[in-house]
Amino acid sequence: MAVDRLPGPREAARGRLPVLCPRWFAAGERMERGPISAALRDSDPAGTTVAYVAKFLAADLERSVLTGDTLRGDEDVQFVGIVRVFSGTLRPSQRLFVMQEEEGAAAKRPHRALVVRRLFVLKGRFLDPVAEAPTGSIVAVELRDESAPEAHELGVERFLTLCESRDGPFLETPYSSQAFAIVRVSIEPKNVADLEVLDRGLRLLHKADPSVSVEAMVTGENVLGCCGDEHLKRCITDLQNLYARDVQLSISTPLVAVRESIAASIPAERMDPKNPLWLPSWASHLMDASTEASSILSAPVSDHDDGASAAPEAEKRPQERLTMSGSGVMSVWTANRKLCLRISAAGLPGEVLEWMDEFAEELESVVHRQRASMAFAAGRDSVTYAECLADIAGNLGQRMREAGAAVAGAVVCGMSVAKGSRAVLLDASGSAVALNE
Repeated sequence: MAVDRLPGPREAARGRLPVLCPRWFAAGERMERGPISAALRDSDPAGTTVAYVAKFLAADLERSVLTGDTLRGDEDVQFVGIVRVFSGTLRPSQRLFVMQEEEGAAAKRPHRALVVRRLFVLKGRFLDPVAEAPTGSIVAVELRDESAPEAHELGVERFLTLCESRDGPFLETPYSSQAFAIVRVSIEPKNVADLEVLDRGLRLLHKADPSVSVEAMVTGENVLGCCGDEHLKRCITDLQNLYARDVQLSISTPLVAVRESIAASIPAERMDPKNPLWLPSWASHLMDASTEASSILSAPVSDHDDGASAAPEAEKRPQERLTMSGSGVMSVWTANRKLCLRISAAGLPGEVLEWMDEFAEELESVVHRQRASMAFAAGRDSVTYAECLADIAGNLGQRMREAGAAVAGAVVCGMSVAKGSRAVLLDASGSAVALNE
């Protein structure tokens, strides 16, 4: 059934590659790069080897088996990478380079070289050694860093693009960029002498679980972020039984992230009659700003907040740096009174939010990572980054007009969909700062 209905590797590559590697393939033949592109497009087992390590799994390589929840004896945890071969053929002792998101002169560091030690076919939790893995194979690979061949750890990478050539492509991660930690705990060892062991254990947990976040705070705390209570319990169990064994842990009470949004209006009871300039709690420090630094706060001047006053005595007063009109428009002047920024916030219509939720992954790829996406090709066989931005701005403007929320003369000049946010910046000043700028 699968053979009859699913496309073969070569046929599937035409639709898959523009998504996996938009920098090379989203613009069609205009951006393809020689023999490596041809080998990927044709799924050529004789071409340059390009493989993607999707994740790492803990394994006992002496017994050729994936580990369970615990390790036996004093053995150390090891990892195998789960690899999909897109072109060429993987073999033991093969030398591969780790591709970077930046290319050429923009690369931040030299390409690191890894050596393939062994190849395995996964049969349940058992690892069956094989001599090679041609294009289309999904195998487990034991990798070693060429600069440290005896080391068991490659680093903290959770997914890698590997290529025989330094000029190979960088493949996009399949993991959702919209997934983020909602439950966070602070973890520290009860014995200070175990701090180094815990740091290493957190690195290994971060490597094995793509949905875990680990942060080292400026206070010295290690903060573990998980997707929920059950996920947190599982991570703590793995940390104690696999990655930081025999370490007594002190774990804080779980903290759940609370995110703010735009309110339709401010309740009258929340307004301070002595100070009509309303600020949220996180900006309350502005109320104590020094007048010596020219940070003078004022009550609303007018509904239009045009900064003008017909009263002669108004000219004698110092010009306020921060004002808010009755319609909610904030005006902020620079210290030298040469420039004024006026801004207001409003909730996005439901139709716009639904569209941003539906295309959140694609919008983040285009807006935040500057990658073309076939989702905005509008029926074309290929699309450039500039065409994607134009399509996004057009779609957003159309949905704003349909919802009756369009702002006259406004141009879409910014957007954010990172970590669950849904925000759009509109420029109504007439400066015509477009999204691609």
